[in-house]
Amino acid sequence: MKYEFLLFDADDTLFNFQSSAEKCFNATCKEFGFSSEQSDYSLYKVINQTLWDEYSLGKMPKSRVITERFDIYAEKFGKTLDSKSFADSYENKLAHTCILFPETEDTLKKLKSLGAKSYIITNGITFVQNTRLDLSPLRPYLSGVFISDEIGYAKPSKEYFEFVSRSIDGFDKNKALIVGDSLISDIRLGTENGVKTCRMNYFNEPAPETVSYDYEIKRLNEIFKILEA
Repeated sequence: MKYEFLLFDADDTLFNFQSSAEKCFNATCKEFGFSSEQSDYSLYKVINQTLWDEYSLGKMPKSRVITERFDIYAEKFGKTLDSKSFADSYENKLAHTCILFPETEDTLKKLKSLGAKSYIITNGITFVQNTRLDLSPLRPYLSGVFISDEIGYAKPSKEYFEFVSRSIDGFDKNKALIVGDSLISDIRLGTENGVKTCRMNYFNEPAPETVSYDYEIKRLNEIFKILEA
């Protein structure tokens, strides 16, 4: 195979995070007294992604992201909110909602049978990511999981990459491929550390003008076309 070490992002790469998040966000809004008109996941999604990008770039601590995204959202509707309680409820729901993309399990299973080593690299919250992984069938097919909370550094920092590369036995960046949906955290992690990158574009987002990557797939099982090329 062309690549031996496959570093997969979790959300919107292996897990259908958008489906999980929308379900959990709307349920939490209802729990906290938001009307149906005030439960707008599309608005929250933009706010949430903006703050997570700030975190990935080292401009905001994760602790602020966790609560501030809900404060900003509530302010849009003139509401005050116990954002810590809202966040706790939302994250608990999210941790117990495991929705994979249809191809995920079979793809990781086949990769293992072919001798590839698959890893998860994620900036997600430790409790959420580990709980969802335990609910999923994926752990037997993974060689390791690297969560920024546990490492102390986030993608795309140099320190995060160095920790991951040191932790993988026999790691060779020339035989590695980073696969993820985020141009800021996943693709940048690869481009800044000399590792080939593959954009996971399940939702068919437009091509960026200023960010380049080596490959693009819209379904996870398309990765075999890359590995067998």
